[in-house]
Order: sequence, then C-alpha cells, then structure tokens
Amino acid sequence: MMYLKKVIAVMALAILVAMNLNNIILSGMPYAALAPTYNAFNALRSGNTDSVLTGKPEHTAVLENHVVPGKYTANELASMGSVDNPDSKSLLSTHPDIVKLPAMSGDEVESLLESQTICRMALNDIPQPYIIALDYVYLDGKLYFHLADYGLKMNLIKSDPHVSVEIDNFCDGARDYETITLMGELRSVMDKTEKMNAVKALIGSVKARGGEKNVAARHGLRSLDQDTLASPSSPLYCLAVSDYVALKSPGN
Repeated sequence: MMYLKKVIAVMALAILVAMNLNNIILSGMPYAALAPTYNAFNALRSGNTDSVLTGKPEHTAVLENHVVPGKYTANELASMGSVDNPDSKSLLSTHPDIVKLPAMSGDEVESLLESQTICRMALNDIPQPYIIALDYVYLDGKLYFHLADYGLKMNLIKSDPHVSVEIDNFCDGARDYETITLMGELRSVMDKTEKMNAVKALIGSVKARGGEKNVAARHGLRSLDQDTLASPSSPLYCLAVSDYVALKSPGN
C-alpha cells in the first residue's frame, strides 16, 4: 500500500508538470495536492494517461480543484472530511496580483513572423548563452537565416545547433507588444531550389528596407550577390521548430 501511495504521488506531480502547473511546486508556498482515488488512477492505466498529460484546459480546471492552500497532514484531512478552496486560482498563479499575458492566436503568430525582418538568436555557450541579432526571412512557413561564415557564432552552431529565436513587435514605449520565442534546431539548407528561393526572399527584404551595403557586411559580404549567397559554401540555415511561446499585451 505504501508503494502504491508513492506511485500516485509521483503521477500527481507528473500531471502538474505536464499541465504547466509546476509553478505551484516551485513557488515556496504551502499547498496540499489532493490525489484522486485508487480507482481513478486505475482508470488512467486503461489508456487515459496520455490524454490527461496533454494539459487540456478541462483537465487543468479539474486539477485546480485538487490543490488547496495550506499545509495539512493526511490525518487532518481525514478528520476534516472536506476542504474549501476559494483561492485555487490565486494559488496556481503563485500570487493573487499576477496577471498572465494572453497567448497570440495562430493568425497573429503568422502575421508577426511575416511582418518582421530582424530577430535575436540565443546559442548554447558555457557558462551563459551567446545572443546575436540577425536578419531572417519567413517563407512557406519556415524561418531562414544566412550567416557570415566566421566567428564564435559559427563555432557554437557547429558544436550544438539547438537555439532559441526571439521575434518581437513593440510600439514606442513598449505599451503594446507581441513577442514570440521559438525553440528548435538549425539545419543547413542543402537543396538548391529551396536555398535560391530563400536567398531571393532575403535580398528582396533587404532592398525594400534600404541600407543594402550595411546589411551585406553583416553577412560577411561586400554586396548581396544572389549567386554568392546561394553558393554551396554560403551558410544558410532553416529552423526546425520544436516548440514556441507567443504572448501579447492584454490590449491587443
């Protein structure tokens, strides 16, 4: 029986993490997580575990009602019979005054990626990440980057191609904003047609903005020559996105 109780406790914590409610665990605030009954967990073993671990809103809402503020022993809970939980929402946010930013819709994400031209990329270095600003193009649902083939950034990419990319749109004073952080792996573009299409889109974006000579210098070139950018030795990468976070100001 003691082993079964430990298994249920571990499963309950796993569900908290899967539903992005692990801030409860890390908040430092006293709380009691009321695990479902043995029969409920037995039902999960019949094939519903994956469904619960997807973190759907309805599952999160149910779990919120199984977390109560305060520190209770099993005997105390048993003697109480029931526990009122009027503040579950504020407990889950770790503070009643915290307002969570709304998520961007799929259309808003697409619009932001298409409208911007500069991003910040975080590369894996030790002991801290190395961040660079660079041009990008968004073409056929993919992000492409051309880099000057020298320096620390290239060494880091070759060592570990996993990166995070931040793309933002802020108004003056950052009153209104949209921000996306994309996590994934940089992959070298080898297909000639794909590479040429991305290069043409990049050159078109740069010429539309002006300052072509300065932009070319960022790419390690004197000018943005199409054939040079598309040559096999010219490093062009595509981001294979594994996850992303897209948030906006409440007024958007």
